Amino acid sequence: MASFADSFWTDDYTTGIEVLFSKLNQGCIENQEFINLFTSRMEYEYDFGKKLVSIPQIHQPLKSGFGFDDGASLKNAFKGISIELSNEGDAHLKIADSINGLVLNPFSKWAKEHKQRVNYSEDALKSNLKVFKNKLRLVEKLQKKYYNKCRAFEDLKVGKSKEELLKELSLDDDDHFTKDSNQDSIITLGNKVYTKSSLTETLAKLLTEIPKNSIKVPILGKYDNVTTGSQISTWLQKNLGVASIDDCERFGQDLISNGFLRKLNTSVGASLNGSGFVNSGAFHYQWKDKAFKSANIPIPLSETNSVNRDNDDEDDDYDDQEIKDKVGNVLEEIKSTFEEPSLRKLNKEVKELDENYSKQVLKLDKIRCDLEELIIDHLTFMEKCELDRLRALKKVILDFSASVSQNIPSIQAFVDNILLYEESISPDKDLLFLLQNYKTGKFKPNVILYDNYYENIKDEIFGVDLITRCKNDKKSVPLIVSTILSYLDNEIYPNLPNDEIRVKIWLIQVKLKSTHELRFKISLNKSSNISDILRKFPPEVVISVLKLYLLELPNSLIPGEYYDLIKSIYLQFGNENDTKERINGIINVLKNLDRSNLSTLNSILTHFHRLLSIIKEKDSKLSNFFKVNISSEFSNLILRPKQQNNLNLLDNFNSKFIIDLISNKSQVFKSLKSLTNTNQSLNSSRNDSLSEERDNQSIDKSIDTSISINEVEDASIKNQSENRASSPDKTDVFVATEGTTVPSDAETSVSNEKENNDSNSINTKK
Repeated sequence: MASFADSFWTDDYTTGIEVLFSKLNQGCIENQEFINLFTSRMEYEYDFGKKLVSIPQIHQPLKSGFGFDDGASLKNAFKGISIELSNEGDAHLKIADSINGLVLNPFSKWAKEHKQRVNYSEDALKSNLKVFKNKLRLVEKLQKKYYNKCRAFEDLKVGKSKEELLKELSLDDDDHFTKDSNQDSIITLGNKVYTKSSLTETLAKLLTEIPKNSIKVPILGKYDNVTTGSQISTWLQKNLGVASIDDCERFGQDLISNGFLRKLNTSVGASLNGSGFVNSGAFHYQWKDKAFKSANIPIPLSETNSVNRDNDDEDDDYDDQEIKDKVGNVLEEIKSTFEEPSLRKLNKEVKELDENYSKQVLKLDKIRCDLEELIIDHLTFMEKCELDRLRALKKVILDFSASVSQNIPSIQAFVDNILLYEESISPDKDLLFLLQNYKTGKFKPNVILYDNYYENIKDEIFGVDLITRCKNDKKSVPLIVSTILSYLDNEIYPNLPNDEIRVKIWLIQVKLKSTHELRFKISLNKSSNISDILRKFPPEVVISVLKLYLLELPNSLIPGEYYDLIKSIYLQFGNENDTKERINGIINVLKNLDRSNLSTLNSILTHFHRLLSIIKEKDSKLSNFFKVNISSEFSNLILRPKQQNNLNLLDNFNSKFIIDLISNKSQVFKSLKSLTNTNQSLNSSRNDSLSEERDNQSIDKSIDTSISINEVEDASIKNQSENRASSPDKTDVFVATEGTTVPSDAETSVSNEKENNDSNSINTKK
């Protein structure tokens, strides 16, 4: 039977939940309508009863009427009827009290609590959906930012040689002086070579003796520890004896290249000059943290609103509010116009963004799994609540009829009709009606994959299309599928006491939370042996992970493109007598599948077929039970439509399709193998035929070419003979053109005879 937990799913999660809760809120309104109906009856009973009870006081015998005579029978009848009407009024008051006490009060309280439960579930799901969607938007923005940074990095690499790239990228701010802990690092600044110790001393003097100021930049705040190009050049000339301005600028440029100094584009001229060092008071340079660390000088504390020098302490918190992210992005874009980008910096930012992006994708996937678990829990709870509501209404109608009938036996016909209505209410059928008419889709997880800019998906297991997974595993069947099936065959089945339990572990419903726990273990321990992880979980959870893997594939094992085609086969040949035609149709469809899809399908069906054969030897009834139920269980895992809609949600041919595949597994895959071999043979023959045809065409072409050459040569020889006959004084051999000799008459006749013989031979062969 269909359930809430498997009927109200959509790609965005929201639509299905909104449809369900609109119906549940409608149920709350229906509860209130019954309350209003019973309240009206209670009020009418109360008003009517009060009026009936007041009749004896209102209709006292008049002195001029029944009050004049005592003891007359008519007077006694008048008084008796008045009292009976009053008694009837008491009965109606009791009905009102009974309706209020036995029907309205308890049902109103229950209806209020039911509405609170519905509102609680709706609010809980909506709030978690909001968290998921916000996180999804942030991950999408982070991916976009990561991709843009990668493109900027690639653009900056254009036009640079491999040596230049290696030189720039090999300079690491943190590890520059730790490449060899036993030797001093050598570094060149200008025309001078420094060891680590001498560089530390020079940098210490630079940082302590050269004036440092702060520059305020609009929006960005202040840049601390800033020095002009002319201040650095002046100090170099006075203290290090650097003679020329060019040498000073070369020294300054090396400070920038080695990560001690950073140029600030605080003027138009600075931005036009690029990233080079210029001896000018208009060009500003900021001392980076690396310079202070290398000089063994404490890094001066920045002011509150100053701009961090190296962005080392920047920690983009992508879980903040969206408005903060927008402001941060704008500030970063503005800041990038003032700071000259470098390969090293971009490379560092790309790595940081990549790492952050991958972490955020993992967090998002965890949030998604938690959301799906929460949705299933609440949908299951709401199904129970809705069934309880329908049963409560059925009971409250029965209580209402009892409240009326106990006090006024004369209205038994009215009560009998109410009981007929009560008996006609079927909570299970009403629940099924809701599911059949309002369900939005079966459970289908939407996996968010980490998409690296430079590499294809390699390590991801769940949510990756089957062909890619098989290619990365270098197998025709994904490792996770083959490992789970082998694990069940070798370690689980032999240790189970009987076939009933072997069947049960395939059909038992496992909590999604337990399934996700094993899923995350496998995903986060890709280098580990999957079997070692599987041993830590019960077999039903292992099987549930296999089901989840198939469900999380972007396309079903038999792709959704073939769904309508297979459906048409069962519409046309759905009878038992049409089995042969149906199987042939299935074979013609399956032959178009990719090798990985066919191999995976074959491995799963082989596992079921073997298990069914073993069970059938002892208990054929249990075997049939398992075949029917496992086919129903895997129908949506093996074949599902690309898009779920109201038409295909009601389809029920899937289970029969899986039963046919299991029952005729040997015939189907034997035919598929035969078709594959035939196609390969035909392709080979076709290739041989094409090759032979090409060879024949080549021979014909060479023959035609040879004949045309012979004809030209014959004509040329004939003309030469005629010319020599008309000119007998000519020498026998002469030079016609440079490097070419023409034969004499004797040689010509021999040549003619040879050419004619060759030509006849070729024509005969042709």
